[in-house]
Amino acid sequence: MELSEQLVLGIIGLGVGRKYALAAREKGLKLALCDVDEGKLREAGREFEAQAVTADWRELITWPEVTAVVVASPDPWHRPMVLEGLRHGKCVLCETPLDVRRAGAELVLDTCLDTGLHVLVAHRYRFHPLANRFREALPRIGTIGLVEGRWVRPASSLPKGWRLDPESRKSLALGEAVDMVDLLRYLGGEVFEVTGFATRNFCPDWPFADTLTVSGRMGSRAALHLLLSVSPQWPRTTWLAIHGENGSLELDLEEGWFRFRDDQGRESLELGPVRDPLEPERSILDAFLALLEDGRRNPCSAEEAAGTVATAVSILDATAVNLPSRIRPVLRD
Repeated sequence: MELSEQLVLGIIGLGVGRKYALAAREKGLKLALCDVDEGKLREAGREFEAQAVTADWRELITWPEVTAVVVASPDPWHRPMVLEGLRHGKCVLCETPLDVRRAGAELVLDTCLDTGLHVLVAHRYRFHPLANRFREALPRIGTIGLVEGRWVRPASSLPKGWRLDPESRKSLALGEAVDMVDLLRYLGGEVFEVTGFATRNFCPDWPFADTLTVSGRMGSRAALHLLLSVSPQWPRTTWLAIHGENGSLELDLEEGWFRFRDDQGRESLELGPVRDPLEPERSILDAFLALLEDGRRNPCSAEEAAGTVATAVSILDATAVNLPSRIRPVLRD
């Protein structure tokens, strides 16, 4: 029997979770849906011909018919929902971040190891074709000496509500920008130490800083310079450059290109695919289904995601006090 014929996918949260539902419908998957907005839930239940709908996420997880779970709820609920899924014997696809605290992310990792179940965390840039072609090109530049990153979002484009709750979000690095922190690790290697400062220049009503300027050490011996900011003046930016002994690679995920420049000044430019409104959720779901089928390759495991949370927490700590913060690796035997 095909996996799609026996799988019932439970989706919690119908914001970004709606994109997963659309991608799942393309594959003919059966769905069970959960959202606290009962009007949205009833409408989605009819649209996707759901096997079941409920406003109670615990009820969805405990249904015997649900074989795997997508957690697309607000950030503070990610960890408890993932843990509940694992405790009921279900693999989980979780939106980012895995948790806003290092200890919580490591608890999920330890539960995965104890249960033998998988959690795939949807750090979106790992599923971008240009980011992966960039990663394949890294050997061309030799030993990395410098990693630079800029992540900027117009203030008007960011959601409000719970995302501005300091207990829910903590900082940019653990909120909207956590995928940029993960991209740094995915392409540049582990971050070992960071320092920096936080400022509140553009959004005076925010409970945390709107701009983080970070320096650090990463990879084997590379320097790191990173800017994370929300600004009403600056354009949307997701940009990364990695400089090595034999050349440089530059990636712009908003304009959709990456460039290689060798140590003689020669350049080559590669353009990305046309934007697809169901990406990266379609690719993330594909990876999750492949993981359920063979259990072999997890493009962003709980261990990887816990490492990203540890890095983001250290950025928060360092920029809060303007002192260096060393990052203890997340390692399990």
